Amino acid sequence: MLHVKFITFNLIFFLYSSISAQNTEVRSDELDRLVWTKINDRLVTLGKKPVAHFEDSLTRQFAARTATRLVQEGAPFEHSVNDSISYYCNGMECIHRETTTSLPVTNNKRIQQIQSGNLDSLAQSIVDGWVSSPDHNRAISNEWEASTVETVIVYNPTTGRFRMSAVWMSWNNPNDWITTSGYRGDWKSK
Repeated sequence: MLHVKFITFNLIFFLYSSISAQNTEVRSDELDRLVWTKINDRLVTLGKKPVAHFEDSLTRQFAARTATRLVQEGAPFEHSVNDSISYYCNGMECIHRETTTSLPVTNNKRIQQIQSGNLDSLAQSIVDGWVSSPDHNRAISNEWEASTVETVIVYNPTTGRFRMSAVWMSWNNPNDWITTSGYRGDWKSK
């Protein structure tokens, strides 16, 4: 009888913990810049010119909306509509999504990394994901005039659930290919 009460208590505690658990959302300019820098470092090792400009205006806002859409539980893993991309940029889009669940939470290395501020490992996992995909690898290995990165992380320290989505978008020379909107990138005027 004591064993049944203990199991019942644990089940009630687990259900209460799951219901009362709060998701934590993380957006980090530092992480985004770190991913961008790692891509540039990789370009240099390939003997290519690094991307000169981090696009931080309309294209980054679009990337943020895309990353927010992708990080939602159950969201389809799909690229943006081409017309939408061409409205904001004139290059390529790479997306990355990672989801893990581990209990106890101390076993979830991604939650431990974000809580400890180990952004380097998170950034490297994003770049490694793109490098391991032939199409994404080709995209991030080209020489671009500008690019941007936006990352959204949602994790729950109680349930051990971790979700991360990252979006990278690039720009050709806007004098060669103007976007549908006519936007040329704020970095062009700087």
